[in-house]
Amino acid sequence: MTYMIAREKPIVYEASALLIVGPGIDGLSPDLSDLRAAAQLMQSYAELARTKPVLQNVVNALNMNVSPEKLAKAIETRADETTQILTINVQWNDAAEAAMVANMVAEVLVDMSPSATGSEESQLKSKLAAQIDSLETEVARLDITIQQLTDQLDRAVQAVERSVITDRLTQERSNLAEARRMLSTLFDSFKGSYTNQVKIVEVASSGEALDSGLYLTVIMGGMAGLVVALAIVLGIEFFKDTIDTGEELALATRIPFLGSLVRFKATSAPDRTGPVVIGNPESKAAESYRMVGSKLLLSRYKLQREGLIAAKDEQSVRTMLISGAYASDNTSEIAANLAVVLAQTGYSVILVDAHLHNPTLHHEFGIPEQRGLADALIERTKVLIGTPITRATTPNLVPVKWAPKLSIVPGGIVPANPFELLVSNHMTELIDELKRQADIVLITASPLISFAESLILASHVDGVVLVARSGKTQRSMVKEVVDSLRSLNVHMIGSILDHNRASADSSSAVSKLTGGLPVKSGGSVDAQNAVPAFRSQS
Repeated sequence: MTYMIAREKPIVYEASALLIVGPGIDGLSPDLSDLRAAAQLMQSYAELARTKPVLQNVVNALNMNVSPEKLAKAIETRADETTQILTINVQWNDAAEAAMVANMVAEVLVDMSPSATGSEESQLKSKLAAQIDSLETEVARLDITIQQLTDQLDRAVQAVERSVITDRLTQERSNLAEARRMLSTLFDSFKGSYTNQVKIVEVASSGEALDSGLYLTVIMGGMAGLVVALAIVLGIEFFKDTIDTGEELALATRIPFLGSLVRFKATSAPDRTGPVVIGNPESKAAESYRMVGSKLLLSRYKLQREGLIAAKDEQSVRTMLISGAYASDNTSEIAANLAVVLAQTGYSVILVDAHLHNPTLHHEFGIPEQRGLADALIERTKVLIGTPITRATTPNLVPVKWAPKLSIVPGGIVPANPFELLVSNHMTELIDELKRQADIVLITASPLISFAESLILASHVDGVVLVARSGKTQRSMVKEVVDSLRSLNVHMIGSILDHNRASADSSSAVSKLTGGLPVKSGGSVDAQNAVPAFRSQS
């Protein structure tokens, strides 16, 4: 593009005319004062060359359709005081016109000078030259006459003859002296007339094309384009607030980065759901979950002087909250896959859906809505203190046939007061009960930035895993969440960057919710014998 624009620029031609100002080569032995005067005059003529009266004469003489002001921008003068040469440079878009303008400017300057033909100074100079010629002839004649008289005086014998010759010789010598004095005076006058002389010494020929700087323009344009592109990239990087990479997430949170989850798509069948680690165990998406799960297991150990504390030790991390800053952070799907990965390693895992505003965990395993966490908490608020725990106050653990070490606690009904339920002592007691029944308890919760109960719930577990969605989660929000958790002395296990799509819409048909699981009469699901259908790797 820069090359094409540069090629469209018109070609400019330059022509130059040279003038000599002052005594120059025609001067009769000019002295230093004459040369100084000529230098000052040359500067004056250099300024006159670009004045409106001079250029108006040029425009009129050449019948140009241009204003003197515009013509002045095309003219440059250069005065060399050492050589008394005044250069008139003209840059124009036509080679012939450039030369014509340069020559016409020079001619106008000559016409304005005293050396112009027809001026009074020129006429006076002509008269002085004639008088000098006449006096030089007279001096030559007198020299001959005196020489002749001298010869006659040498030959004269008579005293009278010698006296006459002597008188005449004296008179002629006096005439010669007067003639030479007058000649000297005329020479001085004639020499002064050459000080203010302007003469063209070289006319301008056809103008020569100037270097358009095409390649330099292209190079500079390319460099400018690179600078602008770099500035745009840096500007976008500086002003953008979203997190796109694991490095950006680690820098924003200042907590361990557990890994990135690979993007995957659902199959063409709209009613197929389930953890990808089971449906596509060889896929990159499944492998990314296994990688994060491995780091999550290592995070459960605490390094002491005597070495790593065992996983079942009371000091190890056994209850974990998995949540993000936004509702779209896909934490239910992530928690479901991580729970399967942890169960596959041999640990007993209980996965709890504490997102009571919008419980979705049962969709990930094809379990229809049924009694769950909210139901158990509501029942506990009804019983008296000291009353034994009954089945009604115990959360419903749904085992998974294809993952024997994994049990699910669905969210249950959507309560009117999820905040009161989750921040109550009943929730703390329930977590302790689940902790005694499994090696690891994973809890999904509502977005940390939107619901206060999630922050309080985070303070009741051993650690929190923060989920951020690539290209969606904002740095400012993540920092706000981390600061809030740290203010509550919450242990930050690490962060996960999710490249996955949003969870499938689970509010359509019952078949989508059950994922093809066998349904008993009355609408309940036989989770013991359930074999889910799964998403495929993209």
